[in-house]
Amino acid sequence: MRFLREASEAEMILAFLREELDSRRYRESILNVLKEVGASKMLILNGDIADEGQNLLRTQVLRLFRGYPDREIFARYPLNVVWKYAAFEAADLGRLYYVDDSYWNELSKGSSSPVRAAETVRKGEEIYGVSNQYFLEGMKLLEQGGRFPPLILLTCGDGKYLLLEGHCRATAYALVPEAFEGTEAYVGFCSPEAMSRKAPGLYA
Repeated sequence: MRFLREASEAEMILAFLREELDSRRYRESILNVLKEVGASKMLILNGDIADEGQNLLRTQVLRLFRGYPDREIFARYPLNVVWKYAAFEAADLGRLYYVDDSYWNELSKGSSSPVRAAETVRKGEEIYGVSNQYFLEGMKLLEQGGRFPPLILLTCGDGKYLLLEGHCRATAYALVPEAFEGTEAYVGFCSPEAMSRKAPGLYA
């Protein structure tokens, strides 16, 4: 992993919401939350992290949408996370792990590893009847030289990187591992002591 620059919580939240808004699975849910707080999708699409009012509103959206910072996938989320923007090497792919979730656990055969999950996808095995089409579409894009938006990861000093956002993209990378070289990500760093708090799925 190579550090590129400092980042911030506000930048991470904007990136998280932007990618989920672009997701076929989550788009409608985010639009409903935006309506609930009286905001339009421009809060995300044209977000300005220098605007503290916007930042507070986006934090509220992420709280209502995915439980940030202490519920759902953010349950037992560590305190005092320091965010950085980094680029990864292909060899780092094996250090990525899914959150503790029944679907991702089954797809990865209990390993929480996208690399192991890719083996399941290659065999054509579908979990809970959920299509693997998203992964196969992502694989095709990578094989054609396309790139994905940044992942959002969390690490607590143990050499592992927990996926907070980008599970499908990470699985597609595992299907085309050479494409992971140079992949960029927002990486949240917490203290090793946070490991004892079992931050979200560290590690299933």
